[in-house]
Amino acid sequence: MAGRRVKASPVSGKTNQEKKKVNSSTKSNKTGKRVTKKKVSTTATANVKKGKQSVAITLDPIITLTEVTGLREKFLKLLDVGEIQIDASKVEHIDTGGLQLLLAFAKAYKNHGGQITWVGWSAPCLNTAESLGLAKLLDMK
Repeated sequence: MAGRRVKASPVSGKTNQEKKKVNSSTKSNKTGKRVTKKKVSTTATANVKKGKQSVAITLDPIITLTEVTGLREKFLKLLDVGEIQIDASKVEHIDTGGLQLLLAFAKAYKNHGGQITWVGWSAPCLNTAESLGLAKLLDMK
């Protein structure tokens, strides 16, 4: 695919391939022509369980720049919730973009009058945050 140019979205900077997983199957229709059917599913980056005034979030094992856009959208919808608990104990890999998102959300939520309760941190989260100097800002214990 050398030389092929892929346009990125001006809003997110991501290509359609990065935004969605596409499963395709090719079959012949009645006239004998080959037809490709695509099943599109967006990737989830966190499991959110809502209570009346509280939300519990369990982060997925991988949080990288690729997943940040979807997770950011979920977080923005939660700014007006009374109480948020985030469990990061199952995270196996997180990069700078993922930690920056968590920090930005924690600050935005605090500015809206809320406080995040961090339920747990995995070793990869702690190691990456400490190496970037973000552990103290995220109240990692």
